Amino acid sequence: MAKVNNEKITKRILEETKSNIAEGIPQQLSNVISPVIVSNELPEIKIATGSAIDAASGTIFTTSSTKRTFIVGVLLGLSKSAASTSLYSSIKAYLKTIPGTQSNLLFIPYEPSTAGQFFNSIMFSNPIEILKGTAVTTTNQAAVASIDNYAVIYYYEVDSIDRK
Repeated sequence: MAKVNNEKITKRILEETKSNIAEGIPQQLSNVISPVIVSNELPEIKIATGSAIDAASGTIFTTSSTKRTFIVGVLLGLSKSAASTSLYSSIKAYLKTIPGTQSNLLFIPYEPSTAGQFFNSIMFSNPIEILKGTAVTTTNQAAVASIDNYAVIYYYEVDSIDRK
């Protein structure tokens, strides 16, 4: 059997098997047992909700500062009066691939001066990674008069892996 030389993998094997680190991986078992790390374990999907009323913005949730956060889906619904002259409602987040600027994950444009209810949702085939320690928000852009929105985020978190 091949010897495991990667220190991080060895440490993980020892932690998960609750072995003594001083002992190392038992060599007498190396011909019989092969360490296996499950890499496709399904994550626990979490749900966060938030809303914005009239011209306000609302924070749906703030990502962990220590874990990696991935959004798998979003839903946005809204209700507006005919007096509303707003332009759109949106869900925004700081994407890992575009740091420094909040990006629209989903937005609903609508006709000013028309009453109505709208909703839209999307499930991402490839989860979108969000920057650590940043807010995912919902906004009614340029809102005037009565408009309410409701946002739902489906996401999961994983421990960060140091890849030095």
